[in-house]
Amino acid sequence: MVVLLDRGSWSFIDGTEPALDKEATSKEQRYYNLRKDRCYSEIFLNVEEDLQALISTTTSGEEAWTILKNHFEPITRARVAALLDEFFNARKEPDESIGVFVARVLRMVNMLKEAGHTVADEYQSYQLIRHLGVEFQLIVLAIFKWPNEHFKFDAVQAELLCEESLLQ
Repeated sequence: MVVLLDRGSWSFIDGTEPALDKEATSKEQRYYNLRKDRCYSEIFLNVEEDLQALISTTTSGEEAWTILKNHFEPITRARVAALLDEFFNARKEPDESIGVFVARVLRMVNMLKEAGHTVADEYQSYQLIRHLGVEFQLIVLAIFKWPNEHFKFDAVQAELLCEESLLQ
């Protein structure tokens, strides 16, 4: 299921859209409500007809998205186990850049977080350096010697990106 949302609609779903100010003009209120209604309408009209029944009880884009998300990605132990398996089996492909690999790892971490299971920063860092090619072995050995307080995901990512740019 792929739903394409209009510009500005996603902020209603992820909760980053600020609430309407009490002193808002009627024009601002209409525009705000129009965008909020468009968010729900786009979701409703872009899902298959049999799925529309799932979200027909609400008029909120955020609630509709949550209902569909829970329907397709239920939070169960089996799902968490599958996501953990995917995370710990992630490997950098030979033709894949470090940046793309980091993005894949972060996507898996976010999926686990949404399923109610957090992955420690230390394990995320280990996952980045676990299965790198021979060309990265020197930097990996250097990273292993870092003190614990420096062994953070962002620092490992930055070091690997620098090493990749040097290798190219």
